[in-house]
Amino acid sequence: MDRAANRSMVSILMPCYNAESFVKEAIFSMLNQTWQDLEILICDDASTDSTRQIIDGFNDHRIRKFYHNQNMGYLLTCNELFQSVQGDFVTFQDADDYSEPGRIASCLEQFTNNPVLGFVTTDFRSISKGGKTMFLSSHLVDLKRFKTDPEYSISICGASIFIKRQVLDTIGFYHPYFARKGGEDYEWLFRIARQFNGFHIREALYVYRMYDSQVKLYNMRHGNIDSFIIHPAIEFIRKIWIERGLYLLEEENKFWLNEKVKQLEEPFYKDNSMFYRATAIEFLNLMDFKRAFNISLIAIQKRPDKPINYVYPFYIIYLIFRRKVPFQLIPDSVRAQWKNKNVLL
Repeated sequence: MDRAANRSMVSILMPCYNAESFVKEAIFSMLNQTWQDLEILICDDASTDSTRQIIDGFNDHRIRKFYHNQNMGYLLTCNELFQSVQGDFVTFQDADDYSEPGRIASCLEQFTNNPVLGFVTTDFRSISKGGKTMFLSSHLVDLKRFKTDPEYSISICGASIFIKRQVLDTIGFYHPYFARKGGEDYEWLFRIARQFNGFHIREALYVYRMYDSQVKLYNMRHGNIDSFIIHPAIEFIRKIWIERGLYLLEEENKFWLNEKVKQLEEPFYKDNSMFYRATAIEFLNLMDFKRAFNISLIAIQKRPDKPINYVYPFYIIYLIFRRKVPFQLIPDSVRAQWKNKNVLL
């Protein structure tokens, strides 16, 4: 690397909330990077478990600690940390994930090779709660097309976004509209891509943990449909900006976004079982078959007149057999029925 790269400090943002099972691994994955000139801005967002005590157990001079007495949520916590960064580059490390040792160095190398870059992203590897690899996200990401083609979307892990400090100073922080809705990183990346050159590294340098997070459980228990409509809403924001040059998150344009959101919400209000079908799919993606099955039964209870609701339990059972899921993951009620019918498990 050239002299400029050798002088670069990287700021890593790490919001934490009830991450006692994973936060130590996340912190060590940053401290053990091959690139050592960094600062880790860790904020405990009013955790109710031992997350804060684990954070306090680290004494490395590169760690800067922040604490909330009241839970602010991921977006507002990140926006607070953005204000405190001191590095030449900024990236993220979620408290329940971890990074490969060469992630920071590999990203910096791209800026050295191409000084006009404003940001980079990377492939990622998804793992289960216990650390088993679920799948590898490795595909072509065309960042130039992303900013000009409303029909083209990309699949990346938002925490892999790695930017020059200049980008943060120009673009600003996450938009508060997305607080506790999700999708803030995807919309932020689009704003960045509109003004800066980007490069996608075809290497899984970030490791994303798929599990029933606090947010997913909160959405399920409170019937929160935001997570199911926010990405179509963002794609609408992209479409209007690309085609008409209007940014729908500006106050004078929000009417059109609100109308789109109402349109996206309407099917959920007309069919109160739709939320549970969508939630079942979400837990299927996590390979949590037991919870997906139980939620699919709730969909039937909500709308027994909807034939589609009866498809989901049978489909989940099919997946259980096809994937040879351990017997202990099968719901007790189904297990009892299968035993009575002498089904070999």
